[in-house]
Amino acid sequence: MRKDALKKTSTKKTTLMLVGILIFSVALAGCASNNGNGENQQLSGQVIVDGSSTVYPVSQAMAEEFKKQHPGVTTSVTSSGTGGGFKKFVQGETDINDASRPIKPSESQKCKENGIEYVEFKVATDGISVVVNQNADWIDSVSKDTLAEIWGPENPPQKWSDVKSEWPDKNVELYGPTSASGTFDFFTEHIVGEEDASRTDYQTTENDNFIIKGVRGSENAMGYLGYAYYQQNENSVKAIGINGVKPTEQTISSGEYPLSRPLFFYVNIDHLKENEALREFVKFYIEKSDSEIINQVGYVPATESQQKDLMDKFEKVMNGNYEVNYKS
Repeated sequence: MRKDALKKTSTKKTTLMLVGILIFSVALAGCASNNGNGENQQLSGQVIVDGSSTVYPVSQAMAEEFKKQHPGVTTSVTSSGTGGGFKKFVQGETDINDASRPIKPSESQKCKENGIEYVEFKVATDGISVVVNQNADWIDSVSKDTLAEIWGPENPPQKWSDVKSEWPDKNVELYGPTSASGTFDFFTEHIVGEEDASRTDYQTTENDNFIIKGVRGSENAMGYLGYAYYQQNENSVKAIGINGVKPTEQTISSGEYPLSRPLFFYVNIDHLKENEALREFVKFYIEKSDSEIINQVGYVPATESQQKDLMDKFEKVMNGNYEVNYKS
């Protein structure tokens, strides 16, 4: 009996010791998970991004990469055009607005009226590409003046031969963004000479793939859109030169291409300070602004120096040393 009792006591002690070791191990594992990569798994929340269809592929790619590090964060990236996105942003409905042009004074004043402070970050450089059908061997390059004649509101040509007699005696078929698009604003200002001045008898869309599909389907079609969408479809459509210069990463980066332009994203500062998930996403976005992510999407990334300037601006915002310059 005594031997059995001693045996049971020993077994109990061993069991208790093993349980103690197990609890201690779990505690250590819990501590470890709170350091290093474990923090990433604990970050949660939501980030809402809307705006430019041109910047959309960049933000979408950034969101996908960010998700790998922070699976608990939901990042919603949609595209309603630069202007359409700003309508939501000035009301405080979104955290970030992607923009293919700078914020307009009217939009800036709306933010001021609604008590919304914002900060602008340049994310990449784009070159608006004018594309035609691969089989359109009658056109390879045009002047800005010729493009203005094609797209301008005054007596727009109905047939290509109305522009140049040697061009086909075929109806002009055009595809482009809506007036809510920053691409539309930039193109009309730099080609037609006045923002919003454009012929209206063309197929409008906020879906750049629709433009690609339309141009691909007709030898008489022309459209304009961001360089990334052209690059993704360069085997099915042809980019024409403007004033003899075609869009490439080199000509866009140097500014030689006439329709080179900066791309931006605007962040609601109050949301940035209140939302840790947004804060980490914006920081990640800036850190990757000079990376291959931008190249892979099809745009020209920031330089190392530009990336540093963006991070300095971010730090100023977070330290309360940034003052919003509302446009008027």
